[in-house]
Amino acid sequence: MLALTNRESIHKLLLLMKFTIALLLFASLHVSAKTYSQDRITLKLESTELKTALKQIEKKSLYRFLYNDDVISAHRKVSINAINALVTDVLDGILTETSLGYKVLDNNLVVITQKNFMVQEIKVTGKVTGPDGQGVPAVTVRIKGSNAATATDGSGNYSITAPDGATLVFSSIGYVTQEVAVGGRSQINVTLQIAAKDINEVVVIGYGTASKRDLTGSITKISGKEIADKPNTNPVASLQGKVAGLSVVNSGTPGQAPDIRIRGTISIGSVSPLYVVDGILNDNIDYINPNDIESIEILKDPSSLAIFGVRGAAGVIAITTKKAKAGQLLINFNASYGTKKLVDKIKLANSDQFKTLFEEEKLNLNTPIAPFNYTPWTANTDWIDAVTRTGKFNSYNLSVSGSTDKNKFAMGVGYVGDEGIIRHEKLEKILFSLSDEFKFTKAIKVGFNFNGVRQKNPYDATGVLDQARKVVPIVSSGTKTVYTKNPYGIDSMDQVLYYELPSIQNSGVVNPLLQLENEWDKTISYENRMVASVFAEINFLKDFTFRSTLYTDMSNVNARRYTPLYNSYDITIDKTFLYSPSTKVSEGDQTYRKFQQDHILSYRKKIGDHNFNLSGGFTTYYYGYTGRFATVNQSSTGAPIPNDKRFWYISNGFGDAQSQRSSSDQSEKTTVSGLVRLLYNYKGKYFVNGSFRKDGSSQISPANRWQSFWALGAAWELTKENFMAGQNIFDFLKLKASIGVLGNQNTYGFNYPFYPGLRGNSAAVFGNNIYNAYAQAYLPDANLKWETVHAKEIGVELNAFSNRLHFEANYFSKVTKDLMTYIPGINGATDGLTNIGSIKNSGLEFSANWVQKV
Repeated sequence: MLALTNRESIHKLLLLMKFTIALLLFASLHVSAKTYSQDRITLKLESTELKTALKQIEKKSLYRFLYNDDVISAHRKVSINAINALVTDVLDGILTETSLGYKVLDNNLVVITQKNFMVQEIKVTGKVTGPDGQGVPAVTVRIKGSNAATATDGSGNYSITAPDGATLVFSSIGYVTQEVAVGGRSQINVTLQIAAKDINEVVVIGYGTASKRDLTGSITKISGKEIADKPNTNPVASLQGKVAGLSVVNSGTPGQAPDIRIRGTISIGSVSPLYVVDGILNDNIDYINPNDIESIEILKDPSSLAIFGVRGAAGVIAITTKKAKAGQLLINFNASYGTKKLVDKIKLANSDQFKTLFEEEKLNLNTPIAPFNYTPWTANTDWIDAVTRTGKFNSYNLSVSGSTDKNKFAMGVGYVGDEGIIRHEKLEKILFSLSDEFKFTKAIKVGFNFNGVRQKNPYDATGVLDQARKVVPIVSSGTKTVYTKNPYGIDSMDQVLYYELPSIQNSGVVNPLLQLENEWDKTISYENRMVASVFAEINFLKDFTFRSTLYTDMSNVNARRYTPLYNSYDITIDKTFLYSPSTKVSEGDQTYRKFQQDHILSYRKKIGDHNFNLSGGFTTYYYGYTGRFATVNQSSTGAPIPNDKRFWYISNGFGDAQSQRSSSDQSEKTTVSGLVRLLYNYKGKYFVNGSFRKDGSSQISPANRWQSFWALGAAWELTKENFMAGQNIFDFLKLKASIGVLGNQNTYGFNYPFYPGLRGNSAAVFGNNIYNAYAQAYLPDANLKWETVHAKEIGVELNAFSNRLHFEANYFSKVTKDLMTYIPGINGATDGLTNIGSIKNSGLEFSANWVQKV
């Protein structure tokens, strides 16, 4: 249900829909062009098996074949020499000397049958529901043995044309896949059951994917559907309480990332996990639309994390975005509206309680203090209530995805408006995503992903709640209308003013509404960010895959802040006070550049009972930052800088040129890494996982520039042993353990290259002469190295009672050694970093999930 409560929201929704019309048209034409561009093929075959001939036609066209293997195998050899011929003409040619015929159905599906057999084509409709009877959207409905498919709409309804005798396959993430024979029926309704934890599900493991059954560590997978329906602009905020060992502490400030810890605090400095979005390594995922997420994996154990080397110790949150599914053209629109408010707020003393406590404090101090006159201070204010509100959240998202066997295209656009619980806080962002994947052949595939976001940042009110809890309750949160001088001119006028605090209030404490109400709209801050990748993948020699990927992440944050003139009212002396006496403009422009490349060779092979999955390659990462900052004050003798956005720049014509100040900050760092990983199992019940990575960093001295990280894991699936064959309790039971050394790239907030910049404003004395001198910004430690986390885990995972129960328990131990610690400069020494101390985390985590079959 969608509720639009104001004209502004409706206007934004209309703009969003208009913007996407052109994109929809482009997407539809894009998919249509791919669908009907390969009706003609060139094919030359000599005495070739019919099944092979049909596969060749599938490679060269968008047609797919449905047939019975027994029928096809009876006709072994065919020959054809066709040049730019219609696919139907080619079929006529190769089937002429056989007893077979064909019929072309919708979705380019071709049914091969005996010539004397009449194919009945049936339009099947129906509804797919869940155990609760509600329709399930986006369920894939596929004709078994082909790629012909459709998807259910928002209410769970579907329609597909299928041959009589075909089987429909209904599948969706989180549900048990179900197959239903058509059997001459034109209406088929299906109820899907919620799936127990799927031990065979594919999970992201870093530089690739694998079946969870083949792994020895702890990886938790969360469906994107569990994220998209939550009113959070940051997808990770919705993980609170969903994953054992994952701590999520959300902030009330819109757009601010939550504090995330995976299995405890591993460092004094860097504690946040690494985010990996479709292979891109990042420190945050603010640019991702929650509706674009297919799944989120939480990687926690050493055997899962060592492959990330120097950035893996704090854990990894891997995100896979949605891609188009074969045979579908899906258009989806969703909207949400919600509210949020502060709960379990701090309990503050009321006015009477404060007076009692204050007078008792004076007596206890036993110090002569002049009596305080409470007469003008008659308020009883709850300052937390005064500065907070019920914030509104609204989002609108439109996505289009289309796919054929050779091309997958997806596009999405969204708008998010998120008000904070502090008055006047509001985040607004527009998000856009685009991806395309094209198969030249079954062996060669290329593609790209693009995400863009334009974000209007909220007013920074992080200190408002702190001020609110300090203000005495006898001060009114209201205003007083006073006839007083205009701070911008020589005239006088009625002004609505907030109150100054009484003399008994601690210094440094201000009326939070005084600043908030006068300055909230004086900051203009926008962030523009583009994250993109392009890849090429080649399969060769049957068992080898080589994939090269280039990534870029470019962002710019521009913020301008104007300090206005405004008055406050002092109730004690019944006079106004110029609280903000001069105007000022400050501006910051920050640019972030991140580049990454991965080149990974994979080898998959089964030799008898032995299964190998070997990956190796190298990767590089570059981070560059440039910040430019400037300020200007109004002239001491001239007019104030106007309260007008047109003049909120450094060279505004009103500022004092002598007061202009500028500064800059810049840094860059790079890493290059080699990696290798082996996943091995014997008979699908004995598993060994091993990984090794060597990282080189520009931030560390040459003596310690290269560090190695590794992990080894093993698992045993007991339910595949003969001694478990007679029991009926456990459907799946696996014991697992892993050990490894992980890295943490922490510089304690320092911009720390090994070769530091220079610091001015120093002096050098030579004899009787004093000269300007420069010193290193900090002292680089030649023995400095990255923090290392020595991690261990042992656990059990099981499904029981016909897969109704999924249970997992793990004991882990992590010891962080060589903590990177800041050493402040004293007695003339220079600031620096060094390795001192250690931190230990250990604990038992478990999760259980019961699925009630309906």
